[in-house]
Amino acid sequence: MLNLGQSNEYRRFKSLNDYFKVPANIVIMATYPPFKEEVIIYEGNFTKLDLLLPDKGVLSSGITTDKGVDKETIATGMALICKKAKAFAIKTGNTVLEKAVNVTSSEIIHKKEADILPFVVNTIAAITPFLTNTLFVPYGITSAKLATQLANATTYNATIGVAGGIIKTSDIANKNINNTIKLLQTSLHTFDLLIDEFEVANPNFVAGYHLNAEAQHIGIHHTGVKGAVTDSETSQPIFGATIKIVGGAKHGVTNLLGQYVISPVATKLYQLEVTAPGYVSQIVIFHILNGEIGVKDFALVKL
Repeated sequence: MLNLGQSNEYRRFKSLNDYFKVPANIVIMATYPPFKEEVIIYEGNFTKLDLLLPDKGVLSSGITTDKGVDKETIATGMALICKKAKAFAIKTGNTVLEKAVNVTSSEIIHKKEADILPFVVNTIAAITPFLTNTLFVPYGITSAKLATQLANATTYNATIGVAGGIIKTSDIANKNINNTIKLLQTSLHTFDLLIDEFEVANPNFVAGYHLNAEAQHIGIHHTGVKGAVTDSETSQPIFGATIKIVGGAKHGVTNLLGQYVISPVATKLYQLEVTAPGYVSQIVIFHILNGEIGVKDFALVKL
């Protein structure tokens, strides 16, 4: 059985996975290879998460743990990084980088234990020079992520020759579930970096993405704000308006009905700013109360 946090994440991962499988959306995503490549990785990791769920309730004990789980974590993380770097290399015609990162998760897993750390070190060395390249940045590979992979590989290298312990099968499943959730969250971060590519040609796809990628909190009493954004003259809903909390990262985007929601948000007074192409922006003060989804509508004036 999943805990509440895992369950909430699973719900939004599934919602987004289903959204990506809509035929019309598949056509749209194919127009931008970096995004489509990340979707393929995302769908693979979601399938992996789905397959792990039945093991969560297993309570048998006596399973000897080895370094297989840690090795798989490194393989999955490095493979994701290599796929992104390879997509960039192909797009920019960099055959040297393409060759350096041309490796799959399966190939990494099958490497000898002593070869894992050198592989990670060499791969990071090949990728690092491109971290500040403006064309490379949108792919979502950062120095922090590379440092995490290096730390994992270093820790793994230190366990070579060390005997494993005894833990429950359910504990193994839970660790694998959490690791896979982290990979899916990484994909969502990358999607957020790349999604604006579709804003002009396919704004409905972008709006749908934000709605489906929104964190879900089933079973938790919400605190936040919702409402609608309309044209002050026609009262027609404004699609694609952005409502953000001034000075913070939280924001919402209106759907085809002009509706938005920002949640969860800590209780206090906020400045809400709403903007939409062709309209005068507005900033208002709104008090978000504990345990409530407050309502704040906006009527925008055309420029």
